[in-house]
Amino acid sequence: MLTTFDQDDIVLAALRAGANGFLSKTVSPAELVAGINEVVGGGGALSAAATAALIGHMTDSPPPVIDQELLRRFDALTPRERDVVVLVASGLGNDEIAAQMSVSPFTVKTHAVRAMTKVGARDRAQLVSFTFRAGLYP
Repeated sequence: MLTTFDQDDIVLAALRAGANGFLSKTVSPAELVAGINEVVGGGGALSAAATAALIGHMTDSPPPVIDQELLRRFDALTPRERDVVVLVASGLGNDEIAAQMSVSPFTVKTHAVRAMTKVGARDRAQLVSFTFRAGLYP
């Protein structure tokens, strides 16, 4: 979804309705192209504001009951995949994660895609949701 609106309720409604991406019209052309490519490739794209809205919603709610089934799925991840998942859940993009981990953005994307496959997430937004529901992100 490409929009001028980034209010939390609109972001959350779009994600609940099945949007795989939520970008503001203020993103740079390069960020827009990267977001489109991410969604076309089966991933998801969230602007910083959309990620903050999702995290805010998850952290403003009462402490969730940990989904033990999801938690077991995360046991299949390698330590690097788990690190990438936590950084994705914190709202960082591939380039930021790559810089922090001293790897290439392609390597980050590879770890994220493998993690999504292992835990059964259809896109990055669902991976973030699973991470919270499994209790892996505070």
